[in-house]
Amino acid sequence: MSLSRISVLAPLVAAALIAPLPPLADATEPPVPLPGPAGPSGSPAPLPSPHPAVPACGRTDGQGAPGTSWAPTSTRFGEAAGYDPYIGNGYLGHRVPPAGAGYAATGEKTGWPLYTPRYDGAFVSGLYARDKAVSEGREVIAALPSWTNIDVAVGEETLGPDTPADRISHYRQTVFLACGFVRTSLRWTTADGRATDLVYDVLADRSDVHTGAVRLRMTPRWSGAATVTGRLDDRGARRVTLREDGTFRTLGTGIEGAVAQAMR
Repeated sequence: MSLSRISVLAPLVAAALIAPLPPLADATEPPVPLPGPAGPSGSPAPLPSPHPAVPACGRTDGQGAPGTSWAPTSTRFGEAAGYDPYIGNGYLGHRVPPAGAGYAATGEKTGWPLYTPRYDGAFVSGLYARDKAVSEGREVIAALPSWTNIDVAVGEETLGPDTPADRISHYRQTVFLACGFVRTSLRWTTADGRATDLVYDVLADRSDVHTGAVRLRMTPRWSGAATVTGRLDDRGARRVTLREDGTFRTLGTGIEGAVAQAMR
């Protein structure tokens, strides 16, 4: 298992501590009976709940199964086609590409005010920039380097947005709305026939809003060596000037910050 976490620093924002991701817990507790008319035993009979129970985090069977309103699911690689899922905690957010993690750009033009090519980027609430070449110099949202990259390489091949769809099978991408994370599971088969099962979980931490995490579970169906690499992908950055030490400055507005990634 590999764990990738990032911390974003900006004015008035403290650095986040990095710690292992706790096990996913059940999102709900048994409902407490409400007072009501007495039943045959003399105990109060519970009134029906006005809202359905929230499904457990990460469950893929029974209550909260993929395809329900709490866990919408795609089972075809690339099916979202510009409507990729998004994780966020009110401060930090990231669009999740079909491959489950990392940066991807589909290239379709977005609408007003940018009219720029569409991409799966990393964003921070309130982080704006001003670029005379975009939107007539208006302040628009800036984007950080992608922090969800965990590259998996087998031989000379690396799984990514350019991987042909016919190399991907057993595909499922689920947005767990009740607990705020996206899970992508798939089987990737290289050109020489080596198949590897991968499961990516991506989230933005709600207890520390400056932190996000990616968990990768990998099951090779072959014997040999594979390479797993965590990295920040500068291709995701928009309207910021990046420095080699991981810090950045937004164009036009001069906001300073930093992005870092650690593997565990």
